[in-house]
Amino acid sequence: MTSNARLSSRSVTHGLVPHGLRWEPKWEPTYRGTLALSRVVNAALPRSAAGSGVCCLDGEVGLFPATRRRLRIAGGILRVMQAPAPPLLPLLRSRLQAELLTVVLLTPGREWSLTELADRAGSSLSSAQREMARAEEAGVVSSRRLGSTRLVTAADSPLTGPLTELLLRSFGPRQVVAEELAEVVGIESAFLFGSWAARYAGQRGRAPADIDVLVIGDPDRDEVDDAAQRAGVRLAREVNVTIRSRQWWREGGDGFHAEVTGRPLVPVVAEQSVP
Repeated sequence: MTSNARLSSRSVTHGLVPHGLRWEPKWEPTYRGTLALSRVVNAALPRSAAGSGVCCLDGEVGLFPATRRRLRIAGGILRVMQAPAPPLLPLLRSRLQAELLTVVLLTPGREWSLTELADRAGSSLSSAQREMARAEEAGVVSSRRLGSTRLVTAADSPLTGPLTELLLRSFGPRQVVAEELAEVVGIESAFLFGSWAARYAGQRGRAPADIDVLVIGDPDRDEVDDAAQRAGVRLAREVNVTIRSRQWWREGGDGFHAEVTGRPLVPVVAEQSVP
């Protein structure tokens, strides 16, 4: 391959340019460019070259050591970083970012390990670590090390209060409702449904005006209503609770069951004995 061969992608990322290819200074390195280059390389690789590091660029064939593996990793990171903005709070970059910040900022004074945060958000440890590093750099969380464990907590910052309020109103319902229902006896499981659950699941639409909760079990109605009222005060919006039996949940048959189970459901109380 000649030294004046050029990359087919419009932009590349530092460290992924093979020897012998000329760098064009006007091409700004971007993560989007990395993904574009990954697609170019993967599409151009002949079957016989799989795993050999051979690639085709502008019709020429040459050695490109570990290209496929490195670009595949870069593409995976990019997919996390370019996740769509969450409909519940489009100001934030991703739902993962919102989930992690909600957990930390809505529990001031508590320290969370990165492993706990990753488990709560259903993410990888590395993704949680990146998000918390950005949040600490922005001054909304602080961290310390305890042995080999990194502990994260809400920071005492002028930014923390306003951001916490935003997260409470948008992503807070799941955590707040769970906290208020935790002490109510007789609840086997509980879910958020309706417009809030749809936005949480990524469906676009108008901002939810209230919060709909489905409780499965046989709890005291007054206790549930009291819990819903407390949650409503904290969230500054109405919380509507519907109680249904375990048999209804398992067998259904009416229109409401079909409507609820046919749309997004967000668990707030883990199922104990309901199959």
